[in-house]
Amino acid sequence: MKHLMRFNEGLKDELQDFCDTHLAYLLDKGFYNYIDIERWNRYKIYHNLRLTKGYTDSKVFAWYDISDHFIPFLYMLNKYYNLDDATIIFKRDTGETDEFSVEDVLQKNFSYNFVDNSKSKNVRAELGLKVSKSYIRTGMRSVVIKNIKIK
Repeated sequence: MKHLMRFNEGLKDELQDFCDTHLAYLLDKGFYNYIDIERWNRYKIYHNLRLTKGYTDSKVFAWYDISDHFIPFLYMLNKYYNLDDATIIFKRDTGETDEFSVEDVLQKNFSYNFVDNSKSKNVRAELGLKVSKSYIRTGMRSVVIKNIKIK
């Protein structure tokens, strides 16, 4: 059993290296990514990726701050890992969350509007021509990709 645990931790390290490589620009801008392991049972092991600005989710950022780098990263992650059961979760600074499918984010089937309360100005971040959902929200504290399966 201890050898199986080490094998799973090796997969986590592989995923961490992949994320560090493909999110390098955002990491240089002060973002951090964290991988954790979620076990549903002894046969299903999922990995979750959390992207925050700073070491914790105390700093607020907008979707348009990361979208140009996050969407290509998500495309590559989908290509190399199994994201069939995955969801994208945006945690807002109010503590509320918005969930989207990986396909919605890749196909840009939503828009995410950012309201900067400190400057009282609306900033609209359009992600494409096809818009099925629209949100006006305050800033985000983290983006989570939940349930990544390693092929």
